[in-house]
Amino acid sequence: MNQFISYAPAPAANLCSLAATDFDLFTTPSFPPACPDPIISYELPSRASAADKEIRSRLIKTQQQLSDLGACIQMQLPQNGDQRIRNLISRAAMRPTIKFPSMKLDRTVECESLLEYEGAMLFDASYLCSAFCEQPFALQFHFDGDLIRHVPDFAVLWGQKLVIIEYKFSHTITKLDLEKTRYLQAMLRIRGVDYQLLTEHDVRLGHRLENAKQLLRRGRQPQAVMGQLQSYEMLRRKRVMTLGEFGWNSPNSELACSIAKLLLDGRAVMERDELLGSQSKVRIADLQIGEQGEWA
Repeated sequence: MNQFISYAPAPAANLCSLAATDFDLFTTPSFPPACPDPIISYELPSRASAADKEIRSRLIKTQQQLSDLGACIQMQLPQNGDQRIRNLISRAAMRPTIKFPSMKLDRTVECESLLEYEGAMLFDASYLCSAFCEQPFALQFHFDGDLIRHVPDFAVLWGQKLVIIEYKFSHTITKLDLEKTRYLQAMLRIRGVDYQLLTEHDVRLGHRLENAKQLLRRGRQPQAVMGQLQSYEMLRRKRVMTLGEFGWNSPNSELACSIAKLLLDGRAVMERDELLGSQSKVRIADLQIGEQGEWA
């Protein structure tokens, strides 16, 4: 029997897994406690989306936890309403960027690489990700005698967990990259934060990226609430249906857009590793057993 689970990005390959005790936490140079500055505001403006505010609130708490514990890692957040820790589009530092219109954040996400763009697409398509932010903060820490400043690609709220994501193409990863990743994993894990170094093999595993593209393309279409209710009721009555029964092969099918939105919101589930098509089977998510996807 096929097992149905909710659509979610591929589990991250555990490139760097090391227990915190593998590092001598007591001899690592630490920073002096940060002095709060009442003039600096880390809050986002009122026009920011609920998802943006949610992840910024979590990051502010994490920053305070690192500071209160006298941690050897310091987190610097964007100030005075800025969305990102650095501006990717500026005359001083021109970088090639790819813009991604996020449904979840209700704004444009600026990505520095194709991998970041594809990662943002997976985050936007999975209901298990409640919020995410690109270039979210800077981490400052001592490593191998040097003071390092590192800006991760994404901060992601995955369920109740804060996950920090760095993307690199596999052929560019060096031994030093792996050592720094293991160090950050060890330092942050004991404070309840996950750190992951992901490659194109993680992002493009199976059919998840293509499925995300299909779901977002359908889910972005304007649709009435009644259409979603109709699709939900059809699925509830029949228990299991194929996407073809919702007119998946028809580019103008309102029911197809509605079932895509139900999948994006986690109210319907499908077979995770199957390429979406008219024969793909979907059913209502069983919230009582807490159907969820996976994260490494």
